[in-house]
Amino acid sequence: MENLTNLQSLGFCENQIEEIKELDNLTNLKGISFWSNQIEEIKRLEKLTNLQGLNLIHNPIKPEEEYLIARSAQEVVKYCQKKVKKN
Repeated sequence: MENLTNLQSLGFCENQIEEIKELDNLTNLKGISFWSNQIEEIKRLEKLTNLQGLNLIHNPIKPEEEYLIARSAQEVVKYCQKKVKKN
């Protein structure tokens, strides 16, 4: 999937996905939907600066990150960027 650099929308709904990964090269992504999976932590989105929509509803997100579900995708990307800088 890393070679699909022009991809603008991505959806993997109702699967058993536990982690969002290998999206770093997809910098043209504008929308992502991982609705109804097993994602517990929002991470690895810091390079997706064109992201406008992010759907993570019905995932077991960590309590400290639940507030991000109702935020804009840009706010989630900023959160991920700050998280990477701290680590």
